[in-house]
Amino acid sequence: LHDALPIYLLTGVGAGIVQELFWSFEYHAVIAQFNSAISSEAFNAVALLAKKKEFLNLLITVGASGSVFGLLLAFWWLFPDYKLIVFPIPIPIKARILIPLFALYELYSGYQMNPNDNVAHFAHLGGMLFGAIMILIWKKKKTY
Repeated sequence: LHDALPIYLLTGVGAGIVQELFWSFEYHAVIAQFNSAISSEAFNAVALLAKKKEFLNLLITVGASGSVFGLLLAFWWLFPDYKLIVFPIPIPIKARILIPLFALYELYSGYQMNPNDNVAHFAHLGGMLFGAIMILIWKKKKTY
């Protein structure tokens, strides 16, 4: 495999893009209500603009976990039979089984939308998606 740095960086960017796209669909109605209320003269537009800005600032993705998931996907693709151990379970599990289980868990957790969960689950899936895209491009170019 090429140096892992390009995968790490590009999957991190891809993870952020996917998470922001998810939030734009999820909160489209809320933002539309803000815009509608701001345009009507029934409310204090300045106060609403401040509240809208405060809300939008909550939707910031920070972290490298999307990049890590991109690297996990690349590892799964290239070394599917490698056995991994997840702490604290001392049972070796092949990457071909464990990493898809991680992806399914992220998908499940993302759709749960637990208000106390501050994890960007769709960023993790976005990292995996961009990792797959990079591997497919490299495979087509035969550069790995």
